[in-house]
Amino acid sequence: MIVAIGGDDTLGAAAQTQARGLANVVGIPKTIDNDVYGTDYTIGFDTAVNEAIKVTESFKTTLISHERVGVVEVMGREAGWIALFTGLATMADFVLIPEKPINWDIVANRVKEVYKDRRWALIVVSEGIKEYGGPKDEFGHSRLGGVGNELAQYIEKATGLETRAVVPGHIIRGGAPPTAFDRVLAVRFATEAFNAIEGGNDFGKMIAYRGGGDIVRVPITEVLGRNRLVSGYWMTLYETYWGGL
Repeated sequence: MIVAIGGDDTLGAAAQTQARGLANVVGIPKTIDNDVYGTDYTIGFDTAVNEAIKVTESFKTTLISHERVGVVEVMGREAGWIALFTGLATMADFVLIPEKPINWDIVANRVKEVYKDRRWALIVVSEGIKEYGGPKDEFGHSRLGGVGNELAQYIEKATGLETRAVVPGHIIRGGAPPTAFDRVLAVRFATEAFNAIEGGNDFGKMIAYRGGGDIVRVPITEVLGRNRLVSGYWMTLYETYWGGL
């Protein structure tokens, strides 16, 4: 019996294990990217967002006092959930996510408008908006990281405004202590996984958080090869604040 706790790659391996008859499995979604299809929240996401917010708010203090433009690059490969939530919570002037390609000139123009009014500006960007090639990892993922500094250089060149970037990177993965939401979510997932195992006939399922907080079981095979991307209500919210700029 295996309880597989992780993201797409981990759950994919779990599904293959079940399909080959090597062991019975139950999956629990855990990734800061919050991109596992079939669940609204994954363990670790809330804690990571709170860590990203702390970094961004600290950075904002320097931007205000030194009258600078700042870019915060956060993690997120295919999905921009961390960038979106960080941007909303800190009221960033622009947020860039993989799901919504944006010409960087639009960002630069927005920066100029904002800076003219208050002498500082804040941009949050997801690392996944650009890949940098090179060797891939064991799951075929390309190298990410670096777009924050590249965007900062672009903005400074386009606007003439001093621009700096911070990249908290893997620091946000190690938030301590975990938030209350993540702690309770982990307990609820573990309880449902235990119940699935005790039932003895409900394997090959992933425990998921749905809607208003229901904990349900969904076939792991239904979530494989699909990412939960920013869409629907959340994309509408994104468009409300940054889509028309």
